[in-house]
Amino acid sequence: MRCLCKKDSDEQGRQTQFIRLCHLPTKTEHKTFEKFLTYGDEILEEALASAIKVSDGSPDTVFLTLLGESDKGKSHLAIAACRRHLEQGHAASYVNVPAMLQELREGYDKEAQYSYSSILTLYKRVGLLVLDDLGTEKGSEWGAEQIQSIIDARYDNALHTIVTTNRPLDDLFKYEDNRREHWRDLANMRVRSRLERESWCKVLVLDCKEHMMR
Repeated sequence: MRCLCKKDSDEQGRQTQFIRLCHLPTKTEHKTFEKFLTYGDEILEEALASAIKVSDGSPDTVFLTLLGESDKGKSHLAIAACRRHLEQGHAASYVNVPAMLQELREGYDKEAQYSYSSILTLYKRVGLLVLDDLGTEKGSEWGAEQIQSIIDARYDNALHTIVTTNRPLDDLFKYEDNRREHWRDLANMRVRSRLERESWCKVLVLDCKEHMMR
C-alpha cells in the first residue's frame, strides 16, 4: 500500500498533468466563478449557475452553449468551469476551435508529438471539454467533419461540454463555395440538433452589456 505522503504526491502529480493538458490560456487565473459579475441580470445569473452545474458534473446540464457577441463573459465562464473541474481532481480540456483544427492537421505529421487519432480521442473522451469560439474557424468541409465527430461522440456518451460562439446555431459553418450550400446546411442542422435536443442541453443567449470583472 502507498503511504499517505506518496498518495499526496501522486495526487499532486496527477493534478499538475491535468492542468498541463487542459491548455488554459495564459494570464487567465483571475477568470473564476467568484469574479464573474452578473449585475443582477437574469440571463447572466442563469449562465453562471449552468456553468457551475457543468463543472460539477451535474446530470441536469451536460451540454451548455453560450451565444453572444464578444466581451459578454462567455469565455470567462468556460475557463472558470475548467478551473473548477480541475480543482475537483477531474480532467478537463479547453480548446479554441481554430487552434484545435490546426492541432489536428499537424497530427497527420509522422514526427508530431501527438498523432491525429490521439488528439481526436482526447477531445471525444475527456471529462469536460470547452469548445471556445466555434464558428470563427476558416470554413471547410474537413473542419466541420472534425467538429461534428467530436460533438457527436460527446453527445452519444453524455459527456459534459461547453460551447461558446458569436454565431447563430443555424449558421455556425461558413463555406465560400455556393455549390456546397446543401452540405453546409446539413452540417449546421446536425450540430444544432446535438446542442439542443436533450433535456440536459441548454442554450443561452448572453444579450447583455459588456462584461466586466471585479
